Amino acid sequence: MVKIVFPSFCNEHLTFIQVRDDSTGVGASIGSQTDLGSDAAISEHLPRRDKQELKVEYKKALKQESELQTEITRLDEKITQIMADDNNSRPMLLQEKEVLLEEIRRLNSLVRSEGEKVRKRLLRHVFLQSLVLEREDFVLFQNFRLGKNFTNSVT
Repeated sequence: MVKIVFPSFCNEHLTFIQVRDDSTGVGASIGSQTDLGSDAAISEHLPRRDKQELKVEYKKALKQESELQTEITRLDEKITQIMADDNNSRPMLLQEKEVLLEEIRRLNSLVRSEGEKVRKRLLRHVFLQSLVLEREDFVLFQNFRLGKNFTNSVT
């Protein structure tokens, strides 16, 4: 039985092939930079069946690489479209943001003005309460003075 090991592929070229016959234990290494699709590169060292399998695997690898390149191209186009959509929608989003910021400013202004109104009402109420207390204080003081004068006049 012949065993073939492919250590690496580099840019669609075979870098190293190791062929080993397990029944005899004899092995050979073949170094090549020749394209695998070429019959001349592998015809001397491999049986016909193995050459066919290698060709099939090579063609599958090329097909898979092509499919992957197509998928990459499709994804690049999708990314480009998304970025273009983002660029197209950016002015609209900025305008919406500006409208929302203006609404926040308006609400903050209303809150401040309502807060100012409440503060003024509270100050007015405190002021009126202090006037009432001063008036009561004055009346009590007057009554005290009158009471003291009354007490002095009786004695």
